[in-house]
Amino acid sequence: MMLAPINIIRSILPRVSKFFKPQSLSLKQVNYRGKTFVVNAKEEVGKRLIVKKEFESHEISCLEKLIRENDVCLDIGGNIGIYSVFMASKAHLGRVISFEPVPINRGILALNIVLNGINNVEVKDYAINDYSGTTQFTVCEDAAYSSIIATNRKKEACLLDVPSRTLDDLFAVEGKKIDIIKIDVEGAELHVLKGGERLLSNPQLRPRALLIELNHKNQAVYGYAPPDVISFMKVVGYDVYSIVGSEVAAGWPVDGCTEDALFLSCDDTENDRN
Repeated sequence: MMLAPINIIRSILPRVSKFFKPQSLSLKQVNYRGKTFVVNAKEEVGKRLIVKKEFESHEISCLEKLIRENDVCLDIGGNIGIYSVFMASKAHLGRVISFEPVPINRGILALNIVLNGINNVEVKDYAINDYSGTTQFTVCEDAAYSSIIATNRKKEACLLDVPSRTLDDLFAVEGKKIDIIKIDVEGAELHVLKGGERLLSNPQLRPRALLIELNHKNQAVYGYAPPDVISFMKVVGYDVYSIVGSEVAAGWPVDGCTEDALFLSCDDTENDRN
């Protein structure tokens, strides 16, 4: 049985109190693009939604245009569930699997699913990586910046051992088809992709589109750069597109910029661009 929204928050607070000071958590409810979200007003994502009423609207709109009602979608780096909610609303006859290893994020994500009356999202506590096992995760005081390797963009709160899985172990081995993937994992994007190489290379299983964050500062901590992601995706059969305002343009503008890139399967490029 799904917990009532207030009970979700009550259930997670004791479990996350050792990671966060009580004063670092200030939950507020906001409305965004017709949906209701609880956010932490002391974190950057929450501040953007409360003050600017804006969070990656062009990227969300891009995904909404691509998602079909029966799709199976993955939200890798689910955070508090903003993408998961919008993806699930579009894939209302399909499902979304949201991966979020940070307990406080995962609890708020579950709450936001309940608040929006959504029943087609599965929340997993895995970190998606290039190996299956256990991963040491750096949890930051602004939990959205938590990552496998500390990027030093926000103050660290603690280290946490979390289960890790690869996309291939979860989906390719059992021949499970995936349609859309969003990846935002604070620099570990190439690890996620390499752990899913069989899935991405299989024409019968591969997603037709991926939205991937390419942040050169985060990825430099892991020893690679955005062009390395683009090269990897080209090898497995994807073309790169830039999201420029409300438009999608072929190619990637310049090395070193910080943006989300859209990757479309070469098999489906013409259909999905239209």
